[in-house]
Amino acid sequence: MFCMNCGTKLPDNAKFCYNCGAKISEDLNAEAHLDSEEPAYPVDNQADSVVDLLEQSMFDVLESHFTILGKYQVELPKSTAMKKQMGAPFVRETVQLALLSQYKITKALGDYRVIQGYPVEIPIKIFHYCIMGCDSLVRKAVDFLIDHGINYVSKDDLWNMLDDLLSSTELYQTMQETMRSIDIFCDCDPRVLADAIGVQMMNSNQDPLLCLKENIAGDIYRDILLSKMRKLNGRRNYPAIAYDFIMAAGFELVNQIHMLLVNKCNWPASSFETDKAESWRKNLMARYDTGKIEKEDILNGLCRCLEITEITISVYRDLLTIEPSAAKDVFRMAEAEGMELLLAWFVWLDLSKEEGVENFHFPDWMPKSISQRFYVTYEPELLIALLIELRELPQAFREENQSTTKIALIANTYWIPSDVENVEFWGMDDEVELELENPDETNWEANNVHFHLVKFVGEAKDWAQGICQKKLREGQEALLAGDKENALQAFRLAGEMGSAEAAWQAGKLYEERKQNEDSRISLMEAAVLGNPGAAFELYRYLKEYDDERNLVYKKLAVQGAQKLEEQGKYAEARSWYEKLAAEGDGTACFYLGQLASQGKGMEQDLDQALDWYGKAKIYGCDGLESTLGALSFELGQQLEVKAEDEPWEQAQVDWQRAWHYYQLAMYEVHPGADEKIEELGLQLGKKMEQQGQDQKALAYYQEAINLCNQEATLRAARLY
Repeated sequence: MFCMNCGTKLPDNAKFCYNCGAKISEDLNAEAHLDSEEPAYPVDNQADSVVDLLEQSMFDVLESHFTILGKYQVELPKSTAMKKQMGAPFVRETVQLALLSQYKITKALGDYRVIQGYPVEIPIKIFHYCIMGCDSLVRKAVDFLIDHGINYVSKDDLWNMLDDLLSSTELYQTMQETMRSIDIFCDCDPRVLADAIGVQMMNSNQDPLLCLKENIAGDIYRDILLSKMRKLNGRRNYPAIAYDFIMAAGFELVNQIHMLLVNKCNWPASSFETDKAESWRKNLMARYDTGKIEKEDILNGLCRCLEITEITISVYRDLLTIEPSAAKDVFRMAEAEGMELLLAWFVWLDLSKEEGVENFHFPDWMPKSISQRFYVTYEPELLIALLIELRELPQAFREENQSTTKIALIANTYWIPSDVENVEFWGMDDEVELELENPDETNWEANNVHFHLVKFVGEAKDWAQGICQKKLREGQEALLAGDKENALQAFRLAGEMGSAEAAWQAGKLYEERKQNEDSRISLMEAAVLGNPGAAFELYRYLKEYDDERNLVYKKLAVQGAQKLEEQGKYAEARSWYEKLAAEGDGTACFYLGQLASQGKGMEQDLDQALDWYGKAKIYGCDGLESTLGALSFELGQQLEVKAEDEPWEQAQVDWQRAWHYYQLAMYEVHPGADEKIEELGLQLGKKMEQQGQDQKALAYYQEAINLCNQEATLRAARLY
């Protein structure tokens, strides 16, 4: 028989047209399509295409053995492994189509005008879209069967096999309900409605309006129909029921193909204990949560569940919950049966709303212009899930005309597969580390993959260091030769590998090209990596615009100068400290004081050091008190020792200076400073008394008296 709507040949007893979604009458005959009319509610003739099946030999490698964390074994029966591997491409495309349909339908229904303007068409169009997508799977299933010697099963035969299952789905029932509503509307006699409306108008003394009743009756009933459909649409979760429809069709198609292979090609029949495995899984999780079994017991138990269940997704999710570090192995198992995208989807739903993501705040050094365009990840399995979704469902995760997707990584060690494309990885703190799959053999630049402010570990560490040194050298040579284009590219790559100098040079070259945003991003990376020049330049720039982040970059400039000091570049560090001290930075003054007190980058000068410490205190510097007190005490001690071998006049001067330093130390609550004030006050008072300078003697005695010195009290009393 044929569809009255579009003319498509249909299997006998079909309940709907798989091409256009139209309802099929029970009394259709093979010639009915010749007299078909245009549909009252037209639908598109084309549905979005889905990803082609992977063209590969499906049984070159039979994946039946898996290892998790090199310790926990999963041994699938041969028949189970064969079915899963056979169905993997179909399952993969089914999941992709179902999730993509869910995303697109959600997006389309987000337009208020769709619901309000055309509510009757919605279920029909969604059903049509899903049927067209599933038809792609059916056509490829026919090709697959032909390749395996079953050339007598047509597309119509496969649709007929799916008919009963799909007719029981919520989407089909919804479409049928919609069609019945349309039929009622089309069969209604407008004259009956007009008479009823006319009576109502007469009772309301509105006789002049009776002449309009013939025209408005149909409109009123149509409004009633539209109102009813709007209410129904508001209660229906169309994205979810479309997802369920496609998933049911895809998985049932795999079962039908497998059944044909078993019956016609002598494949081993597979058997599962799915209900038993599900109950076992729940018991394992409950016992683990209550502390009745150890982690090793539950991991072994979940691996046994995988060997007997046909529904593996819940077991995969539990494995990742118990042991996140097993993400690579678990996703590999899921990939072998085409379930990696579905697992990734659930992992993203589970973890992307967790506290670690919800409470994330971008570092203060992150430019506001790019800080809102990131996906945030804080667990290795969350990143793997996101990368799979970006590969399989880029429409749902990447804006149109967006060349790369930015991913913010929070403290952890992450694994990056070599097939990733069009992604920027950004480390948001010092603890972000990356392991790369085949770093030497992968052209990350050609894949449009970029790294920012991350550390590399394992094989990737040596690879990154080699690239960094090579590109930094190439950039410097190109710059000397006047080839700024190649210099910029080389510096940019070296900067991605962690070179602060290269990122600084790239920022300057971008600035020359008037690419201001790129320039500031490169300077930002250089500043975070420890280049004080880049940090200072951004500080001055942001200060001019009264941007509060300028203080962050002033702090980064100080940290950059510290790195120079750690490398023994004292003169260069001193230069940056002095520039920052001129901006009123107390921390820079503190480090200048340290350089002066230790004689690094300048001659040792404790008085100058003390002066810098004093400025640091005025400008504000955390942790300065102990240093200032200790240096003051040390200076006092040095002057005391010096005064012991000097003539009285010079010794008196040094004792008075020591007294001053001890007072500073006592003010900073340095241990022993008060004892020194007491001791030196009594000593200087005696000297002043011997010289007849009673007032000065009393002043020194008073300091000692304040510290409860009895001898100073008696001497002061005698003088009074």
